[in-house]
Amino acid sequence: MAEKAKDTAVVEEVAEDKPKKAAPKKAAPKKAAAPKEAPAKKTAPKKTASDKAPAKKVAKDKDSAEKAPAKKAPAKKTVKKLKVTQKKSAIGKKKDQGATLRALGLRKIRQSVLHDDTPVIRGMVFKVKHLIEVEEVEV
Repeated sequence: MAEKAKDTAVVEEVAEDKPKKAAPKKAAPKKAAAPKEAPAKKTAPKKTASDKAPAKKVAKDKDSAEKAPAKKAPAKKTVKKLKVTQKKSAIGKKKDQGATLRALGLRKIRQSVLHDDTPVIRGMVFKVKHLIEVEEVEV
């Protein structure tokens, strides 16, 4: 009997050392949602003729209408373009360099394309400068 008492005491100690598992939480019952009332829309007061901006004055004198300066034709701007020519193949190079050549519109060696001189194109040219040749052209 003394042995059984010792065994049960040991079992009780081991059982006390184990952490107790938490009981699973039950979902809280959902409350019936009360219908929400839509907030009343505020309407802006309508503008009357006196609230609107005054109309532009029309020149009454014929002389003042004739003396108005004539619009000048816009000056033609010379746009800088880059002529990009592929000189070497992208085979054996990193994938992103091949993708950059494709994005520039280059598919074959000695093929040339024209692009606007923008920072985006300049960055692409810099990335594959060892595979291409670049010339500045004014159009």
